Amino acid sequence: MRSKSTFSKLIEGAPVEDPTACFEHIKPSLTIKPLLPTDFDRPRPTNSLRFVCISDTFGAHTSLTGKMPHGDVLVHTGNFTESSLPQEISSFNAWLSTMPHKHKIVVAGSRDAIFDAEAYPYTWRRAGHPTCYHISETKSLLTACTYLEHTSTTVEGMKIFGSPYNCNAFSFAFHALRGAPMKKLWEKIPSDTDVLLTHTAPLGHGDLCVDGRREGCANLLDWVESYRPLLHIFGGVREGAGLTSNDRTMFINACSLGLTYAPSAVRKPLVIDLMLR
Repeated sequence: MRSKSTFSKLIEGAPVEDPTACFEHIKPSLTIKPLLPTDFDRPRPTNSLRFVCISDTFGAHTSLTGKMPHGDVLVHTGNFTESSLPQEISSFNAWLSTMPHKHKIVVAGSRDAIFDAEAYPYTWRRAGHPTCYHISETKSLLTACTYLEHTSTTVEGMKIFGSPYNCNAFSFAFHALRGAPMKKLWEKIPSDTDVLLTHTAPLGHGDLCVDGRREGCANLLDWVESYRPLLHIFGGVREGAGLTSNDRTMFINACSLGLTYAPSAVRKPLVIDLMLR
């Protein structure tokens, strides 16, 4: 059990259920620095892993085909389908199988309804499905990657944890309330995680909406500030794509589609080189 840091105590006294107000409360204690992604054409440094990061493609993955740079690890942090139908999952899997990256890691998102075994029996109609599909059979269509669902994997000695949970009020899948429920989920992340993949954004990094609201999770930021992974990749807030740092962790909002969902406007993947420990 970790002892409470100064930052954790600050979060405890903040209005975590209102991310915009919470951000204003803790802003004086935050370090948020913009970063530039790695140039696609720059050679990968010796003893490093190149991460190619995408998210929130909503079924428009094929629009990325000509824009995909080479790298060691291809990461998708959720919302890889538009309606979570089996044919969409098959299409995404077929596309993944054509990608040259040695490692491919995927987490689900708020729109990937059929991946949430607990909620799907209640959400399949709202998701627009003609029937309640068999969850395990549909999940088994995703074979061309390592799928993480609040679980870990190891790549070249780097421990990577991925979670689909989110606090999107309109979520079809993996929804949890802000505050204590989210905090309980994040406490299950192994403390020795090197690379953290989540669908939801941490408060203050890549979570600013076009209307000025903040959408990030304060308790997720608390975990990152406390355990300091090298890299945190996420999605969820489509207008927040980009890179930031707090001088210890690099944060990447990897959202590929903007607010219009237009495949023609799909963003190039974000690339970062991570030195091996």
